[in-house]
Amino acid sequence: KLSKIARDDYVNFSFVLDEDITASTIAPFSDKLMMFQIYLLSTIGAGMYGVSGAVSARTDIIKLYGQFMLEVGMFANKGAEIMMANDWLEEPPQILDRDELSEYKH
Repeated sequence: KLSKIARDDYVNFSFVLDEDITASTIAPFSDKLMMFQIYLLSTIGAGMYGVSGAVSARTDIIKLYGQFMLEVGMFANKGAEIMMANDWLEEPPQILDRDELSEYKH
């Protein structure tokens, strides 16, 4: 979607793909590590869409960034659910219950 907007506005850009595909069928990294990396990069990407939207002057692009942020956030959430289901991710620290802490117990 962003590429189309750039092309329509005559913005020239190029992508350099520097990736190699091998014939190997053996994973070089564990599922746990790869899942965490995908989750981490997804959450960072969602945040970057937010930053990009905040500095954009075009409302049509801001709207797209918001949609992308939602989609990537949902994708990252699914990754977190998969990691928790496999006991690869611990429950994040929770806020303390101040009411319970303030009760005097004998």
